[in-house]
Amino acid sequence: MQLKTLLICGLIIAGFLLVAGCTQTTPQATTPAKTSDKAEVTHTLNMNTPAPSSSTYQIRVTYAGKWTGFYGTMNGPRTTVEGTGTQTYTVVKPDDALSASFQKADGGSGTITAEILKDGQVQKSGSATDPYGIAMVTIPV
Repeated sequence: MQLKTLLICGLIIAGFLLVAGCTQTTPQATTPAKTSDKAEVTHTLNMNTPAPSSSTYQIRVTYAGKWTGFYGTMNGPRTTVEGTGTQTYTVVKPDDALSASFQKADGGSGTITAEILKDGQVQKSGSATDPYGIAMVTIPV
């Protein structure tokens, strides 16, 4: 009897985990196979959430040195990234305000810039020049 009860509880827990795994939305990211410090790298994040329009936005960070940061929607998933040089991240169908924040990780003297683009046009940008400066940008979509 105890084994039967344990087996039934295990099946119920497995069922809950299966249902939770099927209903969870996860971002899909793509990255190119080959990158270099001087090349611009492009990544894609599909929010998997219906949006009022089928808009696609790009988040671009530019800094000659090493940086860390994140991008995403205000109420949705955020993706943490790090790298060097210029990198561009594509966000497909964001469902609310889009934001990005990048910080210099090497204490360098150059300018770090964060930009949000739509159809290749800069919508808003932010930059910082302090040694560990943070460039932040947010726009409603």
